[in-house]
Amino acid sequence: MSTVIAWLVGLTMIVLAAALLQYEPPAIVRLPWLQTALPETCGMQRNFGIDCPGCGLTRSFILAAHGRWQEALTMHPAGTLAFAFLLLLIPLRIYQGIRIQIGRPPTSTIIPELFVFGGLTVTSIVWWASKGIYHYFL
Repeated sequence: MSTVIAWLVGLTMIVLAAALLQYEPPAIVRLPWLQTALPETCGMQRNFGIDCPGCGLTRSFILAAHGRWQEALTMHPAGTLAFAFLLLLIPLRIYQGIRIQIGRPPTSTIIPELFVFGGLTVTSIVWWASKGIYHYFL
């Protein structure tokens, strides 16, 4: 049961953190209570001036947490999908906790979670490649 509670606390903290952060175009993420911009963390962007497959994930996640789904999808589809997946995990973990409380073993979710992880990875790579091809032909 402690694992389920840890999952719920962790998921809630991630969703809450994303809802508290602020995104300012084109690429600034701020801590609202300090009015401080977080540093750019993408090594490819900082060192080579090109986007990596994960560029835009954090901003997309934050936009989704603020309910700005269309902007989030435009920023990076995998970030939006990851946020939706985390939201869906909350009731799943509550269900797992109820199963444990009534004496039933928790159901395994490792296979679906691996498929989601693989899907997010493929989405990121396809998104990155399509952006590169689009910018190349402009």
